[in-house]
Amino acid sequence: MIFREITEELRASAAEFPAVTILGPRQSGKTTLAGCVFPNYRYITLEDPDT
Repeated sequence: MIFREITEELRASAAEFPAVTILGPRQSGKTTLAGCVFPNYRYITLEDPDT
């Protein structure tokens, strides 16, 4: 994974708030970042699987 400067801020936000959102363009590494920073958390997508 490419190191992201936002990683530590993401961890700090998750410690302070019950939910965090990672926004960005398609295929920019959002899911990979979340998986690496929070490997024991559950992943939920809001996309419609039929589209």
